[in-house]
Amino acid sequence: MGGFVAAHATAHEPKVFGVVLISAANLGPASARQRASDPEFWGRWNDNASRLVGTTAQQLVGEVDSDPAKWNYMNCVPLLKGRPILVLEADDRNTSDNQALVEALRKAGNTNVTEQHMHTDHPFSDHRIAMQIAIVNWLATITK
Repeated sequence: MGGFVAAHATAHEPKVFGVVLISAANLGPASARQRASDPEFWGRWNDNASRLVGTTAQQLVGEVDSDPAKWNYMNCVPLLKGRPILVLEADDRNTSDNQALVEALRKAGNTNVTEQHMHTDHPFSDHRIAMQIAIVNWLATITK
C-alpha cells in the first residue's frame, strides 16, 4: 500500500518536492471493484494486515469502505499537479488506475509527470535494478 500512502502523504505535505509512485494501488475504488471480481482479494488483504500489528483484513477494508473518497488517490490530483511525479507501472491490477492518474495529472496541467511501464510483477522482482535506474535517471531530470 506504499504507493497510495506516498501519493496521499505528498499531496497533503507541501514541503515534499516530488514523488515516485511504484505500482500504486488506488485503494478506494480498487477495494470494491476487486472484492467483487477477485477470488484472491481477502488473501491479499490478510497478507497486508499481517504486517500491521493490531489490525485485520476486515478492519482495513472496513476503513476503506467507510470513506472510499478519502482512499481514492484521484482526489489528490489538485494537490499534486504542480510537482514532479514519476509513476512506475508493472503488469498488475494497478496499471489502469496508474494510467488514469497520469492522464488526470496531465489534464490538470502537470507538465512534469513521467510514466514508465515495466513488464514485471507488482514488486518488480526481476526488474529491481531497472527500477532503481529509472528512479535515479528521473531524479537527474528534476530541479527545484
